[in-house]
Amino acid sequence: MGKKEDIIKFLKVVKEKGHKFWLENPKELIEYLEEYDIDIWFSTEGTAQWPKEPKFLDGDLLSVAKGTIVAVNSDLLPPSVPAGIPERGVDFGLDAVTLDKEMNIEFSTEILYEKLYRNKLSFTDGDVLLQGDGVTIQNIELIKSFVPKAIELGLDALSFYFY
Repeated sequence: MGKKEDIIKFLKVVKEKGHKFWLENPKELIEYLEEYDIDIWFSTEGTAQWPKEPKFLDGDLLSVAKGTIVAVNSDLLPPSVPAGIPERGVDFGLDAVTLDKEMNIEFSTEILYEKLYRNKLSFTDGDVLLQGDGVTIQNIELIKSFVPKAIELGLDALSFYFY
């Protein structure tokens, strides 16, 4: 996350320093992220253990530079979706994440959500969702040009390029 030119400068430093430097100096990563005013957002495949309640869930969006939660799973999904442990019920996970032109978070989840009302599928684990709003792009629209032999293939990476 950050300005394109700052990300490019940072990546040049990463390459210049080399793999061994980063392994031996892991705290330097945060210092360089701060220096270039950029961040790396990610999610995990598990939940952080904590004596009374977890620090974060695998559906939460996390920040490397700040060491904080950018957005919790329940805030990413529309209020009608029972997301959020322990209050609302389910951790839907988080797979692919990007920002749109207006800097809104768009993402996919690890599991699908099927409404009980008329058995209508609300979203699959491959649909692109807008934070707090719902589906913006159905998975089939992303994969149909590949003529897949299956549907609902999921989505693990997502990036938009804006001209």
